[in-house]
Amino acid sequence: MQANPGKLSRKIVGMLVVFFVIATGAIGMTLLLSWQLEGVAAAINDAGSQRMRAYRMGHLMARGLEAHGEEMARSLSEEMQRFDKMLRDVKQGDPLRPLSSARNSEVVQRLQAVEKTWQATVRPLVVAYLGGVGGEREAVVERFDTELEPFVSTINEVVLAMERSYAHDTNLLRTVQAAHVLLAFAGLALLISFLLRLVIRPVDVLHAGMQRMTGNDLTVRLPVASDDELGGLASGFNLMAEHLQSVYATLEDRVEAETRRLAQRNRELGILYDVTSFFSEPAPLETLCEGFLDRIK
Repeated sequence: MQANPGKLSRKIVGMLVVFFVIATGAIGMTLLLSWQLEGVAAAINDAGSQRMRAYRMGHLMARGLEAHGEEMARSLSEEMQRFDKMLRDVKQGDPLRPLSSARNSEVVQRLQAVEKTWQATVRPLVVAYLGGVGGEREAVVERFDTELEPFVSTINEVVLAMERSYAHDTNLLRTVQAAHVLLAFAGLALLISFLLRLVIRPVDVLHAGMQRMTGNDLTVRLPVASDDELGGLASGFNLMAEHLQSVYATLEDRVEAETRRLAQRNRELGILYDVTSFFSEPAPLETLCEGFLDRIK
């Protein structure tokens, strides 16, 4: 099998990229939920304080009928301005505090109802009180007392809607955090399984094959289960094992042939040495010729 260089590294890098994308998405969701929860407590507190401020305005208007009219009117004007500012802050938010703006659709609708009642009914009564005198103020106070409880109930609905939204986002955040823990365990198990299948087990098989070959088992062959770098190593190991087995199989025959060739040459050298020694001895020519022919035969 022809190995595909870099395929194993691409698999590992791809798996890590997938884990990075999933982890980034999960962390981003957690950050989004945390951002949504940021400043919600301040918004609930400010919205709840509007109920107290509405009651205080009614109290100031009632006391203004009895005594200290100018002082009460000034305090009433300040409370009205605070109510306007607080209503605006709850609606738009203030990142410096931090104060969360209204994001839930139910909260937005109920906040719009409070603002509509305030602008159309309650605030004009406060303005009329500040600009009126005597009996006019008494009539305004009576009407304000009539409108106060329904108005406060509307504010209370906003606070309850904010609390429900806060509880929902908090539970969702806890669910996401629990999912992070499960995702971490699942990711760890998947990553271990991935590395076992692609890296650890093939390396173990290759190591076992090398151990068998070290023990002179040249028949060992490795399964080529992939076309990546480790598959290329297995293919190369098998080619090496086949070559060594072929070399060892013909080694005995080649050694025997070489031994016969060396024996033949030694025999020839022995004859030449014997002839040379015979010629070095003093003897008649006829004797030398007969001795040489005998040795050659």
